[in-house]
Amino acid sequence: GLSQFVTRTTIYTEKLVRRGDMLDDPVEKTLIGRVRAAGLMGEVPAIVGPHLPIKKADGVVRESGSTAVPVVDENGVYRGTLSALALARARDTGIDPNEPISVLHLAHVAVKEREFASVVLRTLVQAGMEGIAVIDDDNHLSGWIAQRDLVARIYRQQQRALDQIENETSWGLRMARRYHDYRQRRKSSSPDISARKSQ
Repeated sequence: GLSQFVTRTTIYTEKLVRRGDMLDDPVEKTLIGRVRAAGLMGEVPAIVGPHLPIKKADGVVRESGSTAVPVVDENGVYRGTLSALALARARDTGIDPNEPISVLHLAHVAVKEREFASVVLRTLVQAGMEGIAVIDDDNHLSGWIAQRDLVARIYRQQQRALDQIENETSWGLRMARRYHDYRQRRKSSSPDISARKSQ
């Protein structure tokens, strides 16, 4: 899962934080770390309104291909995230499926458009969600960042960086070999030059 891939919280780092030591976030120093949430957004899996009946919302979530979808009111304001887990709990506790989803416990997990990738990753890990809503300063829904898309993008960025390093290293090795061969040729020809000068 994402938590195993990107989480950096360990017993050691927790102790350092409690002690007041400042820790550098390694993600912020990567290519992906300089991208803001607005640049990481993908397609929203589905959108439901707060007054939609639970049974209809359940169908929307199932068809979305995601385990979580944003809840947005008629003004486009983000009101929370509806998860498959919340719907399952509603069934288990016997809540009337004709009730609106506003009676359920909605996760209020979102990031602002201007937040860096490190904040997005941290929020996703802490919330344990498959995706996260991106909102503007007025809390209007701007987009959605899916966990799988973010991991795929991190992988692609890392692969590009590794390929670039490999290419640069290969070029450097080729130049070093050429210079070595040149020195060897100069060295091997130097006795002939000295012999001609002595004659």
